[in-house]
Amino acid sequence: MGAFKRAIRYLTRNPGKTALLVAVVFATSLTVMASAGIIEGASELSDKIKEGSRPSVAVYREDDESISAATAGDLSGRGDVAAVNRMGQVDALPVGFNAIEAAVPDPGWDDAVRVHAFDDLSQGSPFEDQLLRLAEGRLVEPGDEGAVLLHSDLAEVNGLHVGDTVRFRSATGEETEAKVVGLFAAAGGSEGDQGLSTARTQSFNQVYADCETAVALGMAGFGEVRVSPVDPDGAAKLADAVDADLGAGYLTEVLSSAYDKVAPALNSTVSSASAVLALTAAVAIAAVSSILALWGKGRVHERAVLLSLGASRAKVFAQAGFESLFVAALAVAASSAVAATILPPLLSSALPQQASQSGVPAVAIAAAACAAVLVPIAASVAVAAATTARNPVELFSERS
Repeated sequence: MGAFKRAIRYLTRNPGKTALLVAVVFATSLTVMASAGIIEGASELSDKIKEGSRPSVAVYREDDESISAATAGDLSGRGDVAAVNRMGQVDALPVGFNAIEAAVPDPGWDDAVRVHAFDDLSQGSPFEDQLLRLAEGRLVEPGDEGAVLLHSDLAEVNGLHVGDTVRFRSATGEETEAKVVGLFAAAGGSEGDQGLSTARTQSFNQVYADCETAVALGMAGFGEVRVSPVDPDGAAKLADAVDADLGAGYLTEVLSSAYDKVAPALNSTVSSASAVLALTAAVAIAAVSSILALWGKGRVHERAVLLSLGASRAKVFAQAGFESLFVAALAVAASSAVAATILPPLLSSALPQQASQSGVPAVAIAAAACAAVLVPIAASVAVAAATTARNPVELFSERS
């Protein structure tokens, strides 16, 4: 009888021992899959965030005056600058719709709104700081012209919707139109105390627009310009270069990126998962080896009989390997099915930005397969070597 058939017969003849070993390997491989999946998910998320977010350098005037369009243009034209986000504000009168009334009078501007200008509303704005949330539509993006976001209450009062065109009048009487690309509201659902404010300072009457629209409404300059370096690690160097080029009267400040904010949490997650993975591997080796050693101890005479009947030690080793391979394959198949079900929700809860990923990461399967297959096989062969090391005649003489 071949080694493979003997392995199958032994496993089916001892279902209790087989089930115990399958359960141990199953638990081990499932833990390895979960740990390796979290490690890979955190690493991929870290790489994506680092790739998609860069630290920026804030540039503003020391005397609180506006930065001219020419200076902002010079900053955007630098070879070491990847992106520019200009910021400013201007007050304007709505045409064809009305601002929400305020308790405090504001002569000449009772029906005015405040227009906040950004090249990219996702960066350096109350939306990035999660003070405001997008209720409908989208944010102002680089390259937009004639795009505005209105407060959802202001839009509701005036019957405005995403896609509508609105008009504003500047202090000099010039009119500009823009398309409503989104509606927003306070992130916490509360607008705070609006009782002692003018119409322009009411949160309901804040409008977010692209810089071209604000300039057309009379915005003379920018309160702040943020520049992102080409080199993600070169923010400090860029700040020094901008300081030197602009000279006195300007201040620069290096602002941390989204990656810098989440890096500690990601590193902590990876470290914890790595520790669990290492502990699991150590416990797996000890547990599986101990079980197989106890299992093999009772098979000394069985293997002595095989050797005395002419079976080679290679066939005994092969039988041990086949037994472990069958157990490991069954356990890995079961743990893979379970992990495919529970690992995506686990990654989604631990790392929300990975929620779009599905399935079990390939490295997790590889790690679990290595741990669940190689360890039992190695341990089985080692036990087989130990139990066949002595001469069968000596073993039978001791038994008699």
